[in-house]
Amino acid sequence: MLPVRRHSLHMRSSRKPVIAVEVRVPQLGIWFAAVAATVRPEGIFLSTYQELAQGTRVELQLALPDGPAIDVAGVVAEHPLEGTGIDIAFDDLAPEARDRIEGLAPVSEIRARVA
Repeated sequence: MLPVRRHSLHMRSSRKPVIAVEVRVPQLGIWFAAVAATVRPEGIFLSTYQELAQGTRVELQLALPDGPAIDVAGVVAEHPLEGTGIDIAFDDLAPEARDRIEGLAPVSEIRARVA
C-alpha cells in the first residue's frame, strides 16, 4: 500500500476526502499511484496521466479515511468525462466495502456525480 500519512487524508474541503489509490495491472506487470477524483459504489475515476486501454483488468487498493485500506478489482471502462484520467468499473464489492464507499458522501451527492 502507498505510504500515506494520516494528515494527508484530511479533507480537501469539508465534504470531499482525499483518497489515495494504488493501481496494479497484472497483465502488464506495472503499478502506479493515483488520486481518486470521484468514488462511487459502482466504480472510481482516477486523476492520472497513466493510460490504460478500455477492458484492461486492474487491482486497486483504496486508502479510505475511515479505516483500513480496501482491495477491489475492476476493469477500465469507457472514459465519459472530460479531463485526464481513468474510469474503472468495480467488480462486485463486498457489502462492507460498499457501505464504506457509500459513507464517504451523502447518497444524493453520489447520485449527482454518477448522473
